Amino acid sequence: MATDHAKRAFEILWEEGPVELFKQSNHFLKHRLSVDEKRFRINTGKNHLMNVFQYKTPPDPKTPIFINPNNVEYGRYGFSTAGNGLGKIKGGAWDNKSSLEKITQDYTIEGIKQRFQENRDWDETVYYEKFKSKYNGDEGRVRERCAYVDSLYEDIKNNGYKPASNDKNERQRSGYGQYLEVLVVIDRKGRIHHQGKGSHRLGISKILDINIPVQVLVRHKKWQELRDDIYNNGLPEGREDLGDHPDLQDILN
Repeated sequence: MATDHAKRAFEILWEEGPVELFKQSNHFLKHRLSVDEKRFRINTGKNHLMNVFQYKTPPDPKTPIFINPNNVEYGRYGFSTAGNGLGKIKGGAWDNKSSLEKITQDYTIEGIKQRFQENRDWDETVYYEKFKSKYNGDEGRVRERCAYVDSLYEDIKNNGYKPASNDKNERQRSGYGQYLEVLVVIDRKGRIHHQGKGSHRLGISKILDINIPVQVLVRHKKWQELRDDIYNNGLPEGREDLGDHPDLQDILN
């Protein structure tokens, strides 16, 4: 499929020139985004329908939970947003430690820490180096991006954290992603891991130490089964620590 698209792009460039290629590429990308959004919405709805039939306490997939971002130490990267949809319940070994990465390996989160906590200049951060490489050495574009992060940090610091649907300053996000909160997954033990979406907001909220809304892309099947058990029987003996868990507040309160 990718080869077919590349071949067609070359034909347009050869026969009709770069302007027409640019126009048709824009049309293709817009169509692709709309396809992904439809896929995301369908999968979210399908997840909720299946969860309602299988479990006693399936959360509304669109409803955020509120977390302390400094409790998020790992990321589980690799889950497709559109391919899974919100609220998927999935068993298996996807939450094994070998599948997780320390949050410090996220260059956006680590770069934000270097900038705002360690007070480095942008060009001394991993964020700057990563985007310099991504933009083929175009430091002007990198500095524009860094200026955006500065303004986002100051906005959240001075005006508070805005839910994604109300945040008109998140210019770096596009498509249906602009309406999503930071995305997380929850493993079998209830540990919350970053999914990859919303790294800027997660990194900034860590520095400012403010609780934020997140949406759950995937819950482990064993965690959902524990939710059902807690709903029926209360907290397990010796697990009173779960009383403050962000993903249990809907059934404990």
